Amino acid sequence: MNFKTRSNSVFRKLKGLTLIELMAAIVIGMVTVLVIFQTFEGVERTRRTVTSVGDMQAGGLYAVFLTGVEAGKAGTAVSANNDVLANDCVRLLGGLRDGFYPMPVLAHRGNAAPPGLPEFGAADRDPNSDQLYVFYANPRLLVRPVELTGIVGGNISVLAPLNNAFQAGDRVVISDGTACDTGIVSADGTLDTATGITTFSLDGALGIPFANAAITRVTNLGPDSDIVRQIYWLGSDRVFRRTVLDPAGVINRVEPVFSNIERFRVQYGIAPVTMPPSKFINQWVAPNPADINWSAANLFTANFHDGVHRVKAIRISFVIRGDEPEKELAGLGGFSGQIFADCGGLGAGNCPAVENITIPEDPDLSGLMDWRYRIFETVVPLRNNIWAN
Repeated sequence: MNFKTRSNSVFRKLKGLTLIELMAAIVIGMVTVLVIFQTFEGVERTRRTVTSVGDMQAGGLYAVFLTGVEAGKAGTAVSANNDVLANDCVRLLGGLRDGFYPMPVLAHRGNAAPPGLPEFGAADRDPNSDQLYVFYANPRLLVRPVELTGIVGGNISVLAPLNNAFQAGDRVVISDGTACDTGIVSADGTLDTATGITTFSLDGALGIPFANAAITRVTNLGPDSDIVRQIYWLGSDRVFRRTVLDPAGVINRVEPVFSNIERFRVQYGIAPVTMPPSKFINQWVAPNPADINWSAANLFTANFHDGVHRVKAIRISFVIRGDEPEKELAGLGGFSGQIFADCGGLGAGNCPAVENITIPEDPDLSGLMDWRYRIFETVVPLRNNIWAN
């Protein structure tokens, strides 16, 4: 038997890889790991982008929906009483004092609160965004003013042939065209079914004598606790918020709506000056404080009827930032785009308020990445009397 031949055969079967084979295997392994890593990185980057865009879409739609729904309800029980709740009520009651605010929506551009409205923290607001004030009531039965028939010893009598037309806790406004007062119904009114006259008493009113009952009207805005007074605004931390005011016009609570919002802007859609008044929009305007016609200060004081009744709609724009920065956006100089560019065929002459939005690259990202932005807009028709008359 040849032991030497068998031993050499076994040795040849058990020997390892050569150095060249080992190096080749290492290179192949490294290339494979690199390919897997790059594939994973690409998939993860795509996933982050899709997630970020999805979050922007959800946030933009929710912010637009919530603001649009509330603005669409603006003016309930207030707009129908426009002839009563006019200039004198604005001036004498000071806007939101005692929970009274006769304009359904009011847009304001600037870091200070508009005249007659509460200040709620200028340091926290984004100076490049607008504020939107929304007001509406929830009347029980009466949506129109009723005639005052008399005031005797603090008891008010009105021509309102309905049971429970005036109930305890209702906010009531009294106006004769030159004076205005407001108060809360202290106890349920009593109805004389024979005459159709309801009698009730008020807390916190009758500081002004209403001598001429024939021209005095009484407006019931419904439960004072149900009157909605809200301010929508964007904070400097990019959080869009809703401030809810209590019946006295004092801040009750502040609710976050959505984050990562970079800009919030509002415009009025106005009708031309015609007789009878037109019901169609022919121009969009911004609530610029320098605009003598459409600033909040002007709409609050002079031209209450001449200006406010021409407003038929508002349009709202949000610029929303994504959740994750992206490498592909680095070095592009930030975001630049237009809002309110679509004027529905009105033409450039009637759409002068197209606004350019420029957001520089984020310096905290050192030029390695940047944020993705998306614009969301909606138009809210204001279908109520104060705008249409």
